[in-house]
Amino acid sequence: MKKIVLEELFDNFVRQIEALNEYVLSINEYMEKKYKEDIESDKDTKFAKLLIQFKSYQLNRKELDPKDLEHLEKLEKMMEPDSELTKILEDLKMEGEDKQSSLSFNGNYMVSRKLRKYFNKADIQEKKIVLLYNTSFISLITTYQYLFSDFLRLKAQENVANIGIQDKKISFSDLQYLNSLEEINEHFIENYISDTMIGPIGKWMSEIMKRCKLTLIIYGEYAEELNEAFQRRNIIVHNNSKVNQKYISNVSQMYLENYKMNDVVKIDEKYLLQKIKIIKKIGIHSIYEIWMKHQKHDITRSNVFSSFGLALIKDEEYDLAEEVYTLILEDKYLENELISKINYWQVLKWKGELNLVKEEIIKTDMSTEGPVYEMCKSLLLDDLEDANINFSKALKNKTVNIYDLYDWPIFKDFIDYEPVKILLQSVFNDEQEQVLSAAERN
Repeated sequence: MKKIVLEELFDNFVRQIEALNEYVLSINEYMEKKYKEDIESDKDTKFAKLLIQFKSYQLNRKELDPKDLEHLEKLEKMMEPDSELTKILEDLKMEGEDKQSSLSFNGNYMVSRKLRKYFNKADIQEKKIVLLYNTSFISLITTYQYLFSDFLRLKAQENVANIGIQDKKISFSDLQYLNSLEEINEHFIENYISDTMIGPIGKWMSEIMKRCKLTLIIYGEYAEELNEAFQRRNIIVHNNSKVNQKYISNVSQMYLENYKMNDVVKIDEKYLLQKIKIIKKIGIHSIYEIWMKHQKHDITRSNVFSSFGLALIKDEEYDLAEEVYTLILEDKYLENELISKINYWQVLKWKGELNLVKEEIIKTDMSTEGPVYEMCKSLLLDDLEDANINFSKALKNKTVNIYDLYDWPIFKDFIDYEPVKILLQSVFNDEQEQVLSAAERN
């Protein structure tokens, strides 16, 4: 039986979501680069030379295809600003603005045909981008389904009686392929998961929340948006991306403003990144909650999420970092509450919302915790002079090191403060060079 380990579940989910996010962000850049390479590697005739010939051919006055204009703009971005080719492209674009010109040529079929070849390349590129976005979107939805199917598996793993296995029956045809009691149990668990996760997302999410005793308030905030995403995935997979009656009947009216029957729904970068953000947020909340339910006293949970929250701060994902530290600070089995509080406070500082907790920071006594913590308090309150005084104290009793200063975001402005720069060079000169060198490599 596949054993669910919550730390691994969290790690795998985050890695999948972040890898998908990076991949989506790279699609346009990669395809643009590939398109440019295809054009520049053309052995028949260089595109620049081809377009320069346009001056000697008269344009027929017909309606301009908007797609042609888009392709011209794309090609124009690849050219040097002061080149002859750029000037020609600008002329063509101006002639197309009134929608009264056509990119066809009198007396030179070959030139027109070769130009069309480049436009066809652009069309193929756009179709590939659509395909890559669609497959990324399907992968995202599948990641969400896998996560919640693992919650059901965790419930069964805790005690197979939770899924009513004692009342289950098995056919002889199934039994002949199963070689042990463990395989029979796995067979029932798989059926239990697939039976539960049938139908609309709202139905099976409600069932999972009930069976796993999850509140998942965060899911309720995005339920309609997720439902639309799942319905969109269905028409991409089963109806060639065309809106059908099932989609119209099952999504909120606000999603139908731009679509009617048989319209093709498109997945673009903006839509996809937004859904990645939502699913990442719901996944983080749900893993934390189920970890609390199943392993309440496990201190690993707060340590894992604290490290994740710090990584989010470094990546300037402050909204999600705030939510992560809110979860951590509600955990009764948190190992180091003060550091988590400092990280929560600095998130609000970077978001420009420090006033929400400023009084709490002022009232918090750090004097018993040592000069490093007093430094943090001073930095949160933008008191660089006081922070520098406490920095000197920390240097004397050796409670601060160069790695913390460069690794913890709360110090990122402090290390550029001129008196601190001088101290760093005098105390940590060799180590500082190593840290900066490592940072540049990363």
